[in-house]
Amino acid sequence: MIYPAHGPVVPAGADKLRGYLAHRLEREERVVRALRELGPATAAQLVPPSYPDVQPELHPLAERSLLAHLGKLVKEGRARVDERGRYSAAA
Repeated sequence: MIYPAHGPVVPAGADKLRGYLAHRLEREERVVRALRELGPATAAQLVPPSYPDVQPELHPLAERSLLAHLGKLVKEGRARVDERGRYSAAA
């Protein structure tokens, strides 16, 4: 069980966490695919293919989440960022 600081208790906590992890990994793969397809691109340009399920008015929020993914991918050596702030897949 998960007892969050706010909201209801989550009875199947381990299942819920596995679901969250699977969703994050799926999203990460969309980001990697977008990096490969778009080549050097800004985070804003990467939002639509990485977050196809998000309405355009929420793209600024999605971009903040995307930046966390991009930072992780850069740190892992799976992506790179150039001096103009454009991201691409690592070779």
